Amino acid sequence: MKKIFILFAVIGCLAISFTTGIFGNTESVIDDIDGLIRQYEEAGALSKDTSHDEVTIATADGKDISVPDCESEIHRCLTLDLADTREEAIHYMIQKDLLQREADAAGITVTDAEVEELIASQKKLMTEEPEVGEFFKNYFDSLGLTEEEYWTQYYEDYRSHIKQEKLRNEMYHSYLEDEVKKRLAELGVSPSPEEFAQILEKEQELYSPVIREGFSSYYQEYQEALFDKYHVTVVME
Repeated sequence: MKKIFILFAVIGCLAISFTTGIFGNTESVIDDIDGLIRQYEEAGALSKDTSHDEVTIATADGKDISVPDCESEIHRCLTLDLADTREEAIHYMIQKDLLQREADAAGITVTDAEVEELIASQKKLMTEEPEVGEFFKNYFDSLGLTEEEYWTQYYEDYRSHIKQEKLRNEMYHSYLEDEVKKRLAELGVSPSPEEFAQILEKEQELYSPVIREGFSSYYQEYQEALFDKYHVTVVME
């Protein structure tokens, strides 16, 4: 199969005007999904005898972080190149849970209409791009699901992705405001609220590489700090 850049489409990142610069390394090249899965199986990263029971992978503030069909989720992380090893896949799933807690605490919500719009865009992409359609078909097969079973089973997962991107975007806005205020202070400029809003809007359009790189590092540190904030203990290897 010719190389295709597919991960961005698969995980369904929210398309917001300035987010292209934020995400950085969201693309992943997958040549042969079947061969990739075989490699992980041979390395012992993917159990052939998967259990559908809910598995506790960690505790956060004394509460369990449990994952239904855990081995299938690990397989999914590896297949979509969200992780390179089983350990990284478990780390990714824990981080995902913590980000959901943060988004819920921030009062972020996602409507069914938003989820359905995202899924519709995925289906449209599958129809319009044969290679994308082929990737998805192989991917569904590797999970042992039909297409409709996949959309049903991972419906809430798409909601989670949208919610996390909304959280990230809110954090970006706050980060951008702080950085612009710092720059203006260094220049000795005190704009009116209206002028500041205009400057902020322009900065967002330009999306300074300095701010992009700074936010990327800031967000990465924020995600890792959640493990300490929630007193995470990993119980699954």
